[in-house]
Amino acid sequence: MFNVQTSILCGIICVMNTINVYCDESNHLESDGISPMVLGAVFGQVEEIKTANTRIREIKVRHGIDPHTEIKWTKVSPNKIQFYLDLIDYFFDSDDLHFRAVIVNKAELDHEGLIKPMMISTTRSILNY
Repeated sequence: MFNVQTSILCGIICVMNTINVYCDESNHLESDGISPMVLGAVFGQVEEIKTANTRIREIKVRHGIDPHTEIKWTKVSPNKIQFYLDLIDYFFDSDDLHFRAVIVNKAELDHEGLIKPMMISTTRSILNY
């Protein structure tokens, strides 16, 4: 998670708002045999993120899931499908949460020299929403 508050991050200035950014990657291993890699982020102003965290915990409890359990898309199963559908509905019904992703072909990456520039580019893309 990044916390951006009246500071310069990668050359971008955010003034008066605090934005929390939660990033994750998928298929990032260089030799896993899967070509696409995704870097994604969910972000919003800090007060909206607090509200979202509360709502997500409520959705977990409603479905009999410990409110502190990490959500993993790899754990989707037929008996939890409604939980994940409710999460998706909540996200798309919310005007306060935002999502950005970058999809790249790993075969075209300079794995040694690209990580930092890619993170800077992704951060700029996120903050330019």
